[in-house]
Amino acid sequence: MIEQRWKIIKYERKADKKGWMDWVIKENIKIKNPFRQIRLITIAPGEVRGNSYHENHTEWFCSINGLGLLRLKDVESGERLQLPFGSNNMVAIKIPPKVTHSLKNIGSDALFFLILVEGAFDFNVEGKVKDEIKYRLFGKQADDPFEGYEEHNEKD
Repeated sequence: MIEQRWKIIKYERKADKKGWMDWVIKENIKIKNPFRQIRLITIAPGEVRGNSYHENHTEWFCSINGLGLLRLKDVESGERLQLPFGSNNMVAIKIPPKVTHSLKNIGSDALFFLILVEGAFDFNVEGKVKDEIKYRLFGKQADDPFEGYEEHNEKD
């Protein structure tokens, strides 16, 4: 089952006249290892980051701002998931080892997000991007079809 490999957490937004605050990851979420890295990432409009997976570590993608489309594929089972990511769906998503991930900016402004790396990160092993054709989850065309991807829609 797809939800057993990756986890999607919808933010709890608290807003007042001063602005807003999102609860991204709360104490009731079980974290196997402490976060060892926190990265702030941007993606330019129309561009894709990712097309890779990691052998040994878990990443949490946390949306901040912009419009994105995230695709995941379990390299062992072949299960796939596609979901909006960013201002169009404010979530944190746990991406475990051996899950290919690609994030495309589908908006007209930069897409901003955080990556929290759970556990140790050995760049000699994990830093090598596996950007082969078989791990590309977006085609080269701007109107890339989404065939074969399960759509994730909030039911709440």
